[in-house]
Amino acid sequence: MNKFISYRLRNFLLLFAISFGSLSGTFSILYYGLKWKYPIATLYRMFAYHIEHSFQYIAIISAVFGIVGNYWNDYYGRATGYQRWLTMTVAMLITVTITSPLGGMLWEIHDMQHGFVPENYQSKVFGGMVLGFKLGWLIVLLSVPLNLVGLMVGYASLHWLSKNRR
Repeated sequence: MNKFISYRLRNFLLLFAISFGSLSGTFSILYYGLKWKYPIATLYRMFAYHIEHSFQYIAIISAVFGIVGNYWNDYYGRATGYQRWLTMTVAMLITVTITSPLGGMLWEIHDMQHGFVPENYQSKVFGGMVLGFKLGWLIVLLSVPLNLVGLMVGYASLHWLSKNRR
């Protein structure tokens, strides 16, 4: 394996592990330790599949963050000052934008596992992507303090990654 691929794979795994570990730990503390009923926000009349299968949704966010963070490091890792923080913010927004449809799709799959399978299940899954794109940002925005931990860890890990560029 050439050095560039191993470097990118290492960065992806590092970003994934840091993101998944911190978000899973925060979720576990809130949900199991503090008995917080909804650490990930739910909307009115929405089944809480993302609470039941929370680590799957956190893994999606972490994987997308690992990919986006790798590209951010390639193109903007040398940025300084205001430009660095602005591009980090854009990377976080891109992560949420990509993750929301994937989370909506996973939510529909979990819905079908509970017995709500229509004849045309593909349209339900792809409809979940549209619904996730429309509402995913709101769920992320309302998921305080989990979203704040994600932002802080995201900024810190991207900052650390850019400081340790090869």
